Amino acid sequence: MGLIAQLPMAIPVSVIMSREFPTVSPGQSLDDVRDLVTRSPHALPVVDESGKLVGTLSKANLLGEQKRLLILVDHFERNQSVPGVERAEILEIIDHHRVGNMETFQPVRVDCRPIGSTASILAAQFSEAGLRPSPGEALLLLGALVSDTLLLTSPTATPGDTALAKRLARRARVGLQEFGREVLRQNDELATANPDALVLRDLKEFQHGQITYAVAQIETVDLAILTADRRDALMASLAMARRRLGYAFAVLMLTDVFQSESLLLISDDDTKRATALVGASPEGHLVCGMVSRKKQLIPMLLVALDSYDSSPKKK
Repeated sequence: MGLIAQLPMAIPVSVIMSREFPTVSPGQSLDDVRDLVTRSPHALPVVDESGKLVGTLSKANLLGEQKRLLILVDHFERNQSVPGVERAEILEIIDHHRVGNMETFQPVRVDCRPIGSTASILAAQFSEAGLRPSPGEALLLLGALVSDTLLLTSPTATPGDTALAKRLARRARVGLQEFGREVLRQNDELATANPDALVLRDLKEFQHGQITYAVAQIETVDLAILTADRRDALMASLAMARRRLGYAFAVLMLTDVFQSESLLLISDDDTKRATALVGASPEGHLVCGMVSRKKQLIPMLLVALDSYDSSPKKK
């Protein structure tokens, strides 16, 4: 009997071992592997590129995880932030948009100013701290400032932006107008970039009541380069992104930065709402003088949404 009882212990490990099992790599972030570790009944092996075991990762390790420290720049909306922001500790928020729905675990420093660019706030912080940006830092800040304010022509631009832009240009040793125009030209990929990537590059999500929608903006130095085929491709990408991300509707704002006008395209299954918002013409709706999503398009959409919601609906 004793021999029979010991027989199972004599079975080779190779008989019952598994060759197929999940592993994680040292370079993966905890956010990427959290669900996998949580579902696993045991610790997962951590394997490097050569297949060598370098450690294990278990649910117990996650309990002692230190929160990631973040400073949020140029956004105040939770749905515009990085994945895992809800598990991070936010130290500071620097922004020039409206105060959104970002919540923090404790009081934090918030520097939110009614100015045309977050880069302007960062440039001002240098001065307020008694510091000067290096010529390279000044060039980066100036590039962001002129891109955000469309070379100071956007209605969001303020006298403060203009003063800071001139100061940064002197520090970076460049001509403001020449450098700014070159930045805008370099940013122009309307005719060449992948339409899916182009639509998603500057797409922001917004909430109005129970409606979640998105507005994407693409800037160009010449709206005339937009062909009918290219417009249709961008519309198809906009519709695909809207359905995949679950938005009620999505608007694409194609802005000619030199002519100060925007062509508005909309994807919406509710054609009546689309017409009420920006017009549902396949060619789009051209609005002269419109260059700002924040100060011009969003307020227009909100007014149109309120009007559409309150209008009598035909049965």
